[in-house]
Amino acid sequence: MFKVINLNNILNVLGISILLESVFILSTVPIAWLYHDTTLSGIYTSFYVSFVSGVLLILFTRKKCSPISKRESFYIATLVWLSMSVIGAFPYIFTGYISTWENAFFESVSGFTTTGSTILNDIEALPKSLLYWRALTHWIGGLGILVLVVALIPFMQSSGSNLMFGEGSILDTEKIKPRVIQVAKRLWFVYLILTLLETGLLKLEGMSLFDAVCHSYATIATGGFSTKNNSVITMSPVIQYTITVFMVLAGMNFVLLYQFGKLKFKHILSNAELKYYLGIILASTIFITFHEETNLQNIEPAFRSALFQVSSIITATGFASDDYELWRKGSQAVIVMLMLTG
Repeated sequence: MFKVINLNNILNVLGISILLESVFILSTVPIAWLYHDTTLSGIYTSFYVSFVSGVLLILFTRKKCSPISKRESFYIATLVWLSMSVIGAFPYIFTGYISTWENAFFESVSGFTTTGSTILNDIEALPKSLLYWRALTHWIGGLGILVLVVALIPFMQSSGSNLMFGEGSILDTEKIKPRVIQVAKRLWFVYLILTLLETGLLKLEGMSLFDAVCHSYATIATGGFSTKNNSVITMSPVIQYTITVFMVLAGMNFVLLYQFGKLKFKHILSNAELKYYLGIILASTIFITFHEETNLQNIEPAFRSALFQVSSIITATGFASDDYELWRKGSQAVIVMLMLTG
């Protein structure tokens, strides 16, 4: 017989998630100030609406909560992602840069789910604060808002394992439930370190700090939102190689990221899934390189283009360094298979 669902549990976690999202929205304010954007009014409105909504939900439910069941965790996961996407559309709507609700909602859903599709024809026409928000929705969604809730909210300890189960049961395979908060914190720590490391490297390689941060968010989340209309096509070879490396790292299994945080490198190197993953990337890259370019003098650009696109497609990141629709049929067939595999 099913346990009765405690609606207060669901609404309480929903309130916490919305409150956290309001803080993320507020983080775009310094960007708007720095670049003199005309978006401050819309950003503040988005913040106030989400902040008040989150606080009210928490206040009205906090004294009626109980430990969260697995069944409740599925409702929570669904409603949290839906509410995050709805509120994520506010900055686009309230600033007026996306005029229709359905388009703003599409852009928000694409961001949080790290899909990377867009309704924007001219990405560079967006003010910096909204470009940052687009990239930030990727970064938040890449590891999961419920994992962040478990990591940051101490009183979620008793229900943390079920929330993580609702977010993605793959974490159960390593029997990490007994220390779920430590696991959530470690996952976010590894996620943050990878982001900071890529940002630093891209900045050293000639990117502006703003573009480096946004592209790192999109890379580590395997999302693909770029601040440029032509993605990374015109960027330097060293930047393309750097983004490629981090796309490959970001495409690894979350459990492997967890083991990386525990410094269990032997476990990572012996992982069969990782070997197949890297093997597919290498084999596909070699095939496309020599299928597209037989002149050895041009092998490096062909290899770089093939490696970048293979990594982007198999990890579902979606960055582009070349137009693979112009490639030969055999290369396109490999790309299609990688889409399905990834």
